[in-house]
Amino acid sequence: MHNTIARTFALLGRAEGSQAARGPTFGTLPAAARLLIGSTTAASLLHLIWTAPSARFDSPGTFLGLLLASVALAASKVPLPLVPTSATLSLSYCTNFAALALLPPFEATLVVAAGAWSQCVLNTAGHTPVHRTVFSVANVMMSSQLAAFAAELAGGFDLRNALVLSSATLAAATAFFLCNSGLMSLAVASTTGISMRVLWREQFLWSAPVCFIGAMVGGGGAYLVANAYSGAAILGVPPLYLVYLSYKTYLRRVADQQQHLEEVSTLHLASVEALARAIGARDQTLEASRMASDTHVRRVQKLAVRLAQVAGMSENEVKGVEVAALLHDIGKLAVPEHILTKPGRLSADEFQAIRLHPSVGAEIIKAVPFPYPVAPLIESHHERWDGSGYPLGIAGDAIPLGARILGIVDYFDALIADRPYHKAITEPEATAIIESEAGRALDPDLVEKFLVIVREIPEPPPSLAEPRLAGGAAPPVMGRPATGFVATDVAAEGVSSALENITRANQEMRPLYDVAEAMGTRLSVADTMALLAAKLTPLVPASSWTLYLYDPATGVSRCEFATGLDSDLLRQIEVPFGAGAIGWMARRAEPIVNARPGADFEAARVSGASSTLRSMVAFPLLVRERFIGALAAYHVEPDHFTAAHLRVLDRVSAQAAKVVQDALVFEQIRFDSLTDSLTGLANSRAFIAHSEREMAKADRQDSQRALLVIDVDRFKAINDRYGHDVGDQALRAIGNAIRQAVRSYDFCARHGGDEFMVFLECDELQVGDRARQIQEAVETLPFEATSGVEIRLGVSVGWATYPRDGHSYEALVKKADRRMYHNKSARKSNPIAAAGARTLTAL
Repeated sequence: MHNTIARTFALLGRAEGSQAARGPTFGTLPAAARLLIGSTTAASLLHLIWTAPSARFDSPGTFLGLLLASVALAASKVPLPLVPTSATLSLSYCTNFAALALLPPFEATLVVAAGAWSQCVLNTAGHTPVHRTVFSVANVMMSSQLAAFAAELAGGFDLRNALVLSSATLAAATAFFLCNSGLMSLAVASTTGISMRVLWREQFLWSAPVCFIGAMVGGGGAYLVANAYSGAAILGVPPLYLVYLSYKTYLRRVADQQQHLEEVSTLHLASVEALARAIGARDQTLEASRMASDTHVRRVQKLAVRLAQVAGMSENEVKGVEVAALLHDIGKLAVPEHILTKPGRLSADEFQAIRLHPSVGAEIIKAVPFPYPVAPLIESHHERWDGSGYPLGIAGDAIPLGARILGIVDYFDALIADRPYHKAITEPEATAIIESEAGRALDPDLVEKFLVIVREIPEPPPSLAEPRLAGGAAPPVMGRPATGFVATDVAAEGVSSALENITRANQEMRPLYDVAEAMGTRLSVADTMALLAAKLTPLVPASSWTLYLYDPATGVSRCEFATGLDSDLLRQIEVPFGAGAIGWMARRAEPIVNARPGADFEAARVSGASSTLRSMVAFPLLVRERFIGALAAYHVEPDHFTAAHLRVLDRVSAQAAKVVQDALVFEQIRFDSLTDSLTGLANSRAFIAHSEREMAKADRQDSQRALLVIDVDRFKAINDRYGHDVGDQALRAIGNAIRQAVRSYDFCARHGGDEFMVFLECDELQVGDRARQIQEAVETLPFEATSGVEIRLGVSVGWATYPRDGHSYEALVKKADRRMYHNKSARKSNPIAAAGARTLTAL
């Protein structure tokens, strides 16, 4: 009565639609599906050829009657509304089993094949690909051949013995159904990746009663015909026709009800999606570069549904995963947004607030009577395979399968998207991390299936709007325009949807409050600007951020901080007053928007000026109406910035100016507190702190360090004869000579009076050479005490090495000081040093 082979290739056709747009051809099927079709077809043809010699056609009337009946019954099929796509119901099972009972194998196979062909081709909307028809016919032929073999094992189709005939018919029906449905399930599984067991249980098992009823009707009809009760067999036609009409009427009503249920289900799912989109719009602060149609929840939903299908979940369970994926972050409504958008490490209390969101989400969803499990999946999607997750701390298979699926997909998508606490990484890097977490945080079996899915998805082609660097690489853009923020006219800032209103409200209000709250917590200019760039990028998507500071003494605006694309080039910009965009701003103290960045590169004469930055927006920083600098953002797209972006900078610029001014004052005070005002070298406080850090570093690296103590020879004589001003000049000259004689990473300091110190990265074999180099640098230094009077300067040097000469700063200084006095005594007795001393005395 029912041939479900059409359903198989309807499902296969649906899978083919996911392939590249090459049409439903045999070549687009996976290799396993092509092998199955080929082997099934070959086996059926071989058996047909094997039985051909036995063909006798002794009862041509019976053969033609069954052939025509099979074609007619198969063509008068009824669509099944409860089954996906083009599955149909027909009465052809009756003629199939009647033919097996009444005709030899070859003739019976022809009748069965004709019925299968008719059901696939006749009264079918659209064109059916050849490979579908071939597999349908071959499947039914093989199933009928196996059915005939099973009937022989059960005693054969004995048309004189009703009991034996019934047993043989039941055996044949069992073999036919198992072979037919098994091959169909295997075909769909090999194409879609869905579990064969799940497919067979959900899509084909329910049709078993129809197969057995059809077999018994066909066997009973054969019994009546064989025993000269043909008239009685004909009397069975009207009831069958009434059954057919009843099925047709019933199924039409079922179709109407199914359509109504689908409309209600669509409305239900649309409501869920609307809520999910609202949540996604609120969370756009986490994904300023994404469009509303490509948010975190949408991407998680697509991958989770696919993984659930491959994992063998039932259709109902897959629906639960689909809805849970949309709503898995609903519990974040209870998490303060400043925690969600915090760029640094969370505190214990903040992390505890984050840990609550799965439980909160589950509590919200429990009130909704979904026909499939949703709340448990939401509650457990942050559990870990090893039991160290939250909120319940369950492990392994105790975690619901759908939650394990959500956990993998959610983790993967978080890795490939920008977050306040990390930058997006590439998909290959993300898949490597996912693979490394298998068996620890994630279900290893699901990870294996997930990696197969991800590697099957082609990477999207690069956007023509995105500039390319040499070699075709994309520039490391920090951000892209948020949805609805792109406009060619600065004044045009309208939004395109209600969701964007939610997004903008959350993007502006909370981050602006966070900026105001957190800016005062940073003391250095670099820390302040790093915070501003992190907080403002969701509001003003930019490829680069810079801070320019104005020097009124020189009339130059210099880039003091830059991050993002071409930051190295931006740091070289020094724009004269009135030149370029920043120089114009210094003159006018007015904001600029969508200016050409190249003007500043040209004004600063920066070689290799960037060709990727196409637009900039900048706002002046004013303290008591005095221009101190500018906050500027750059983007790779021309005319990228809008009035909305300018408004955001306007709101933060006043406080930013004060914070930057405070940071400059702090840095100056800090510099003064750690710097010797006479020589510009570090002072003793800074030297001691540096020495402690370097000794700890030497311990970690198992390396050596050296400390030099340097004392100026006969410095009191210089002060006494020429005055303290000349003595100060001598100290400045000696400090400069020492700094030039050591390497850039060695640390020089004036310890006090006429004593200097140096901390070196070297060992006891090198330190002596370094000390002599410093002495030579000072002794060859030309120094005029007064006009026309030049004197020679000299220094005595002592050293100590760490850890050989001591394990503390005090021990090193004591050892180096003792050696310095030995060196001073030796220099006094040295003829060259004595000559220097006589010269000094004579002066």
